[in-house]
Amino acid sequence: MVLSLFGLESLKKTLPEVEATILKKLNQWSTLDIVGIKDSTASMILNLTVKNLISHGAENSSENLRENFVAFIKGLVSFPLNIPGTAYHKCLRGRKKAMKMLKSMLHERRMMPRKENTDFFDYVLVEMEKKGTLLIEGFAPDLMFVLLFASCETTSLALPIDIRYLSNNPLVINERARLANIVPGIF
Repeated sequence: MVLSLFGLESLKKTLPEVEATILKKLNQWSTLDIVGIKDSTASMILNLTVKNLISHGAENSSENLRENFVAFIKGLVSFPLNIPGTAYHKCLRGRKKAMKMLKSMLHERRMMPRKENTDFFDYVLVEMEKKGTLLIEGFAPDLMFVLLFASCETTSLALPIDIRYLSNNPLVINERARLANIVPGIF
């Protein structure tokens, strides 16, 4: 099921959209004095992933989903003190709200199924209808939450490290440019 979203064929289809989004963001960032790479890329990646996982675009209040994820992530490694106002309490509340949104979307999609599978939610619904499946209704929103979390956090943590490495090692950039001139289309 995950390969239907992140597999080679799916990536071929989504790569132009990802490239367009990145170019648009880079253009926006070029006008700013300072850019918080981790938060900015996390937001961008979450919006892209949400769109491809559950066809939930920015026009469908993905910012609300983003706020819940931010609260969850900030409290994930906090002291586990469940008192209102603490990072841990906000983490639990953010996850609960995000899960409520995902469950609601799953319920809506089950009531109005699509004729063609266009996002990951569609594949989840097909899998849930199979006999003997391990994917039950209670687990599906958890799976969606984990995939959103994993796609957003891994890339948004890696990119600032990559940018720092490249900015501290201009020889790497020069070598890339040299290779691109030798073997056109390699990068």
